[in-house]
Amino acid sequence: LSDDAKKPWVDRAEESKAKYKKEKEQFDTEKKAAEGNKPKKPKSAYMIFADEMRPKVKEENPGIQQTVVMTLIGKMWKDLSVEQKADFEKKAKDAKEQKMKEEAGSNADGEDAGNSSKNEIPEGEADDAEDKPDEEAGVTTPEAAQDEDEDENSESKAADEAESEAVEKKDSENEGNNEDMEE
Repeated sequence: LSDDAKKPWVDRAEESKAKYKKEKEQFDTEKKAAEGNKPKKPKSAYMIFADEMRPKVKEENPGIQQTVVMTLIGKMWKDLSVEQKADFEKKAKDAKEQKMKEEAGSNADGEDAGNSSKNEIPEGEADDAEDKPDEEAGVTTPEAAQDEDEDENSESKAADEAESEAVEKKDSENEGNNEDMEE
Protein backbone atom coordinates (compact mmCIF):
# COMPACT_ATOMS: atom_id res chain seq x y z
CA LEU A 1 0.00 0.00 0.00
CA SER A 2 1.06 3.52 -0.61
CA ASP A 3 1.60 5.98 2.23
CA ASP A 4 -1.65 7.75 1.32
CA ALA A 5 -3.58 4.45 1.52
CA LYS A 6 -1.98 3.59 4.87
CA LYS A 7 -2.61 7.02 6.40
CA PRO A 8 -6.19 6.39 7.68
CA TRP A 9 -5.07 3.14 9.33
CA VAL A 10 -1.98 4.69 10.86
CA ASP A 11 -4.04 7.59 12.21
CA ARG A 12 -6.59 5.19 13.67
CA ALA A 13 -3.81 3.13 15.31
CA GLU A 14 -2.26 6.26 16.84
CA GLU A 15 -5.65 7.35 18.21
CA SER A 16 -6.21 3.90 19.72
CA LYS A 17 -2.74 3.92 21.23
CA ALA A 18 -3.29 7.35 22.79
CA LYS A 19 -6.66 6.25 24.17
CA TYR A 20 -5.09 3.07 25.61
CA LYS A 21 -2.29 5.02 27.31
CA LYS A 22 -4.79 7.44 28.86
CA GLU A 23 -7.04 4.64 30.15
CA LYS A 24 -4.06 2.63 31.44
CA GLU A 25 -2.70 5.64 33.31
CA GLN A 26 -6.10 6.23 34.91
CA PHE A 27 -6.39 2.54 35.85
CA ASP A 28 -2.88 2.46 37.36
CA THR A 29 -3.64 5.58 39.40
CA GLU A 30 -6.87 4.07 40.75
CA LYS A 31 -5.16 0.75 41.47
CA LYS A 32 -2.34 2.41 43.40
CA ALA A 33 -4.86 4.41 45.42
CA ALA A 34 -6.81 1.23 46.27
CA GLU A 35 -3.65 -0.67 47.22
CA GLY A 36 -2.53 2.21 49.41
CA ASN A 37 -5.60 1.70 51.62
CA LYS A 38 -5.19 -2.06 51.75
CA PRO A 39 -4.02 -3.26 55.16
CA LYS A 40 -0.77 -5.19 55.19
CA LYS A 41 -0.44 -8.44 57.11
CA PRO A 42 1.99 -8.54 60.01
CA LYS A 43 5.24 -10.42 59.41
CA SER A 44 5.46 -14.10 60.22
CA ALA A 45 8.09 -15.52 62.59
CA TYR A 46 10.15 -16.68 59.61
CA MET A 47 10.03 -13.26 57.92
CA ILE A 48 11.16 -11.55 61.14
CA PHE A 49 14.02 -14.06 61.35
CA ALA A 50 14.90 -13.51 57.69
CA ASP A 51 14.93 -9.72 58.12
CA GLU A 52 17.33 -10.04 61.05
CA MET A 53 19.60 -12.60 59.39
CA ARG A 54 19.81 -11.17 55.86
CA PRO A 55 22.39 -8.46 56.68
CA LYS A 56 24.54 -10.95 58.64
CA VAL A 57 24.51 -13.51 55.82
CA LYS A 58 25.36 -10.84 53.24
CA GLU A 59 28.18 -9.58 55.43
CA GLU A 60 29.63 -13.09 55.75
CA ASN A 61 29.22 -13.76 52.01
CA PRO A 62 29.83 -10.54 50.03
CA GLY A 63 28.64 -10.57 46.43
CA ILE A 64 26.31 -13.52 46.97
CA GLN A 65 23.05 -13.65 44.98
CA GLN A 66 19.79 -12.90 46.76
CA THR A 67 18.37 -16.34 45.92
CA VAL A 68 21.34 -18.00 47.61
CA VAL A 69 20.97 -15.69 50.63
CA MET A 70 17.34 -16.74 51.03
CA THR A 71 18.28 -20.42 50.61
CA LEU A 72 20.86 -20.10 53.39
CA ILE A 73 18.39 -18.29 55.62
CA GLY A 74 15.82 -21.01 54.99
CA LYS A 75 18.32 -23.69 56.01
CA MET A 76 19.25 -21.68 59.11
CA TRP A 77 15.57 -21.40 60.07
CA LYS A 78 15.08 -25.13 59.59
CA ASP A 79 18.09 -25.86 61.83
CA LEU A 80 16.87 -23.62 64.68
CA SER A 81 15.68 -25.34 67.82
CA VAL A 82 12.13 -24.94 69.09
CA GLU A 83 13.36 -22.62 71.86
CA GLN A 84 15.19 -20.39 69.38
CA LYS A 85 12.14 -20.22 67.10
CA ALA A 86 9.93 -19.34 70.08
CA ASP A 87 11.56 -15.90 70.32
CA PHE A 88 10.64 -15.09 66.73
CA GLU A 89 7.17 -16.58 67.12
CA LYS A 90 6.60 -14.33 70.14
CA LYS A 91 7.67 -11.30 68.09
CA ALA A 92 5.29 -12.36 65.30
CA LYS A 93 2.44 -12.83 67.79
CA ASP A 94 3.10 -9.38 69.28
CA ALA A 95 3.12 -7.84 65.80
CA LYS A 96 -0.17 -9.55 64.98
CA GLU A 97 -1.79 -8.29 68.19
CA GLN A 98 -0.51 -4.77 67.51
CA LYS A 99 -1.95 -4.92 63.99
CA MET A 100 -5.33 -6.07 65.32
CA LYS A 101 -5.36 -3.17 67.79
CA GLU A 102 -4.56 -0.72 65.00
CA GLU A 103 -7.31 -2.15 62.80
CA ALA A 104 -9.81 -2.02 65.65
CA GLY A 105 -8.90 1.62 66.22
CA SER A 106 -9.27 2.53 62.55
CA ASN A 107 -12.62 0.70 62.32
CA ALA A 108 -13.91 2.56 65.39
CA ASP A 109 -12.87 5.87 63.83
CA GLY A 110 -14.79 5.02 60.67
CA GLU A 111 -11.74 5.14 58.42
CA ASP A 112 -12.52 1.68 57.04
CA ALA A 113 -16.17 2.43 56.27
CA GLY A 114 -15.66 1.80 52.54
CA ASN A 115 -15.41 -1.95 53.02
CA SER A 116 -18.86 -3.49 52.90
CA SER A 117 -20.02 -6.78 54.30
CA LYS A 118 -20.19 -9.79 52.00
CA ASN A 119 -23.83 -10.31 52.95
CA GLU A 120 -24.91 -6.76 52.14
CA ILE A 121 -27.30 -6.36 49.23
CA PRO A 122 -26.47 -3.39 46.99
CA GLU A 123 -28.88 -0.47 47.13
CA GLY A 124 -31.82 -0.75 44.78
CA GLU A 125 -31.58 -4.55 44.71
CA ALA A 126 -32.86 -4.97 48.27
CA ASP A 127 -36.45 -4.18 47.28
CA ASP A 128 -36.27 -6.56 44.32
CA ALA A 129 -34.86 -9.37 46.46
CA GLU A 130 -37.71 -9.13 48.97
CA ASP A 131 -40.32 -9.62 46.26
CA LYS A 132 -38.69 -12.72 44.73
CA PRO A 133 -38.64 -16.26 46.02
CA ASP A 134 -35.29 -17.31 47.47
CA GLU A 135 -34.14 -19.14 44.33
CA GLU A 136 -34.80 -16.13 42.09
CA ALA A 137 -33.18 -13.72 44.54
CA GLY A 138 -29.99 -15.76 44.39
CA VAL A 139 -30.27 -17.01 47.97
CA THR A 140 -29.72 -20.65 48.80
CA THR A 141 -31.77 -21.72 51.78
CA PRO A 142 -30.46 -24.44 54.10
CA GLU A 143 -33.29 -26.70 52.94
CA ALA A 144 -32.36 -26.20 49.29
CA ALA A 145 -28.71 -26.89 50.03
CA GLN A 146 -29.66 -30.09 51.89
CA ASP A 147 -31.86 -31.19 48.96
CA GLU A 148 -28.93 -30.63 46.57
CA ASP A 149 -26.64 -32.69 48.82
CA GLU A 150 -29.21 -35.50 48.98
CA ASP A 151 -29.56 -35.46 45.18
CA GLU A 152 -25.79 -35.67 44.76
CA ASN A 153 -25.56 -38.49 47.32
CA SER A 154 -28.33 -40.50 45.63
CA GLU A 155 -26.68 -40.04 42.23
CA SER A 156 -23.36 -41.15 43.70
CA LYS A 157 -24.98 -44.21 45.34
CA ALA A 158 -26.68 -45.17 42.07
CA ALA A 159 -23.36 -44.92 40.22
CA ASP A 160 -21.64 -47.03 42.90
CA GLU A 161 -24.36 -49.68 42.71
CA ALA A 162 -24.15 -49.82 38.91
CA GLU A 163 -20.38 -50.20 39.11
CA SER A 164 -20.70 -52.98 41.72
CA GLU A 165 -23.20 -54.84 39.53
CA ALA A 166 -20.87 -54.56 36.54
CA VAL A 167 -17.96 -55.93 38.57
CA GLU A 168 -20.07 -58.83 39.89
CA LYS A 169 -21.28 -59.66 36.38
CA LYS A 170 -17.73 -59.63 35.06
CA ASP A 171 -16.56 -61.83 37.95
CA SER A 172 -19.32 -64.35 37.31
CA GLU A 173 -18.45 -64.42 33.60
CA ASN A 174 -14.79 -64.99 34.47
CA GLU A 175 -15.75 -67.86 36.79
CA GLY A 176 -17.70 -69.46 33.97
CA ASN A 177 -14.69 -69.14 31.66
CA ASN A 178 -12.41 -70.64 34.31
CA GLU A 179 -14.72 -73.67 34.69
CA ASP A 180 -14.68 -74.22 30.91
CA MET A 181 -10.87 -74.16 30.95
CA GLU A 182 -10.67 -76.73 33.77
CA GLU A 183 -12.74 -79.29 31.83
